Amino acid sequence: MNAGLRALLDHPEAILARGLRSEDVINAAGVSQATFYRRFATKGAYLETVLDELRAKPDCTTDLVRAQVASQLDTHAGFGRDVVRALTDRYFNTASDRLELGKYLMAQVFSVADSRTAHAVHDQLHHRDDMAIAGFDVAFERTGASLRAPFTTKTLAVAITALIDGFRLRANGDPHTVTPTLVADTIVALLNGTVATTDHKQHIDDVLTPMYPTVPTTALPRDPRGAVLAAARAEFTARGYFAAEMETIADRAKVPVGTMRTLFPNKPHLIIGALRRHVATLAEATADDVLFGLPSITILGNHLLRLAQLAAAEEPFMDALLVALAHDTRSEPDGLLSLREHVNLPAIIAPVIAQAQADGTIGQLADADELAATITNIQLHRCFTRRANSPEDNTTFILNLLLPGLAR
Repeated sequence: MNAGLRALLDHPEAILARGLRSEDVINAAGVSQATFYRRFATKGAYLETVLDELRAKPDCTTDLVRAQVASQLDTHAGFGRDVVRALTDRYFNTASDRLELGKYLMAQVFSVADSRTAHAVHDQLHHRDDMAIAGFDVAFERTGASLRAPFTTKTLAVAITALIDGFRLRANGDPHTVTPTLVADTIVALLNGTVATTDHKQHIDDVLTPMYPTVPTTALPRDPRGAVLAAARAEFTARGYFAAEMETIADRAKVPVGTMRTLFPNKPHLIIGALRRHVATLAEATADDVLFGLPSITILGNHLLRLAQLAAAEEPFMDALLVALAHDTRSEPDGLLSLREHVNLPAIIAPVIAQAQADGTIGQLADADELAATITNIQLHRCFTRRANSPEDNTTFILNLLLPGLAR
């Protein structure tokens, strides 16, 4: 395959003049005609195999990228310029190899007229985007970073891969002006304008690297995780979710901020840390109700009551969950840790609703997931706006409001 690709690359004018001759390929590959034709019955079969090589996905996988990014984060103690430079040093020269670049460009040319190649190029580009997104996910989860609107990890991945493609072309025609360091510094400049943390909007080298875990220099509380969550509860109560600062929470907990960030990289992680076990308890209780064979409407009522009791017992964190989810909805920071994934309250009751729809107990007003989310939101809104009411009173009100419309 490489011999044919080299022939296309090394002598394009000859290819235009007389076509790609099998003799040229055989000579370039250093094999005999018999060997060539044992492998390829016809010249057309060989050319189709060359096209298949152009269509092939890169060998690099998203898992490999995740591992490489994680390794560099460990090596350089954070997500900063040194990490970007190390990754660029590793990958840019390979991506700019003349054969690799030639394959990429020829695939682009053939894609204009060949639908299979066009689909393959489309898939290759999206695969490269996926690899970039995988790297962002690791870095953002470890550092608590997100993206400023209007960027998402997808659009940033497209921007960076397109930027790298431009550098690859420039390196082919003017190699002395393009170095991995220049590529890395340009990527960092782009990241400076797009990456933010949940607490500050500063320079990538100033914010993200210092956020990475540091070795504690003072005696830790006996239960650092519990101390941090207790401090967060107090700060959220006193200041609210957005005004609370990670540094202040660390000071209140008497835990070095770098150490705290090993447990909770950002404020969404604090919410998850406080509510995760409660979500597991809610799910277990609902699963028990199903196991005991209770009617679906009874299970729904039990779940809403437990949800109201959770809203009352963990008011600071449930309030923080509400405003954080509302913030995510408006800005859609694609790389930010998804609270909906880790504190997915509607998912607890959605299977019960789906079963009730299947047996005719609840009408087909919407799909089960949407109904579960709507019912959960209505119940929590009632609890947040009627705090003086007991969980039982709020649940009775919501059930009386909803059940006539839900039941068939």
